[in-house]
Amino acid sequence: MKKLILFLSLVVFTSAFLCADVYIKTKTHTDAVEMMGQKTPAKDTFTEQWICKDKFAQNMGNMSTILDLGKKKVFIVMHGTKTYLEASLPLDMSKFMPEQMAEMMENRKINVTINPSGQTKKIRKWNCNGYDVVMDIQFMMPITMKMKIWATKDVPFDWKVFVDKMYPVYMKATYLQMPFGDEIVKEFQKIKGFQVATGISMNMMGTEIKMNSQVLEITNKAAPAGTYSVPAGYKIIQKSDFLIPTPTPTPTPDFSYSHNTQIDQELKRAWDQLQEGVVIYNEKLKMNQGIPEKLTVRITRDFKFEMTEDFKDEPIIERLMTSGTMRAELKADEDEFKIDALSSERQPLLGEKTNWIWRVTPLKSGILTINLRVSAVIRLSNSTEETKDVLVKSTRITVEVNRGWVIKQFWGNNWKWILSCPLLLCILGWIISKLKKKRAQGKKIGF
Repeated sequence: MKKLILFLSLVVFTSAFLCADVYIKTKTHTDAVEMMGQKTPAKDTFTEQWICKDKFAQNMGNMSTILDLGKKKVFIVMHGTKTYLEASLPLDMSKFMPEQMAEMMENRKINVTINPSGQTKKIRKWNCNGYDVVMDIQFMMPITMKMKIWATKDVPFDWKVFVDKMYPVYMKATYLQMPFGDEIVKEFQKIKGFQVATGISMNMMGTEIKMNSQVLEITNKAAPAGTYSVPAGYKIIQKSDFLIPTPTPTPTPDFSYSHNTQIDQELKRAWDQLQEGVVIYNEKLKMNQGIPEKLTVRITRDFKFEMTEDFKDEPIIERLMTSGTMRAELKADEDEFKIDALSSERQPLLGEKTNWIWRVTPLKSGILTINLRVSAVIRLSNSTEETKDVLVKSTRITVEVNRGWVIKQFWGNNWKWILSCPLLLCILGWIISKLKKKRAQGKKIGF
């Protein structure tokens, strides 16, 4: 009978952990830091975790991580954009990261050493034992991260069940940017108990980065409905959209010559009155990713002055028909080029020359297309206007990859998230140090 009672007690206790929800609230403090020109003030963030049976959910700001061991799935949910990423277990995040970033991470080597410190400490109401953790990241240069972890067995659930069944997947799901290998997970499983406080310090690029986290609450209570599922109406995303937001692509503008459907006598007379002029522009075919360059298109009717003045290299000169007011447009796919107009699209031809200037920044590498269209503006007697395209040109430009810029963009878009994952900071550190001396020089480009 005593054995039966003991057995039933164990069943009830284990079932309590596997079926009842466990709520954990953690506060994380990040010291102020300045890196890559981005100043980040000291900040406190709060994380909520829920555990039940074979499910786990973590909510941090506008992002949630949901783990379902039964379905062998991990969901990364971005509430701000109402989107989510779905990955199967075991995790292979190289399938979801930017190609260039994945290539840089292929040669990563991580060594983790965990030893009991012999220290004890009471944190809030929990009796804790200390552990010293040293994590060496080996690439072209070594980076060492030191951690102080405090763990307790005084929790209202079976921490052994969590460590054995949940913790291995929890680590890989939490540090998605750089998944742990099984040997590293086993090293962390040397920690006996549930981790309630962690201090992290590391030096990267001469900048000391410090973080610390502490559990504020561990209680048994019912999780809100929908805690372990993706909210209805959210859209699944692919590849690395969740790391580096991609602008919504727009159709490439149609730069075919316009055709006036009603060419009456007035339009014919207006065309006959157009004057001959010239357009001057460069036609260089190489750029560097992320490096802005100015493009100038000049139109003139004056054949006497120095038309190529201020052009660094020998430009292209073409004849074209001009009206009193001209319009010039430079277009490309928005996910390939960022084009900022520094002059008005529509300008009257006054003086000896009229310039159109754009600042062009390639966002991708590869062979990309950029399009120029120049139109003559024709005014009719009924106060309406028509345009006639007098120059349409598409140029294919070879854009060299700029890994330093890719990393800088990644940091600028995701620094808040990156700071919550020290491992990714390590990766960025060695990449940045390797690229620091390689600064691409801008070159004039054009058609």
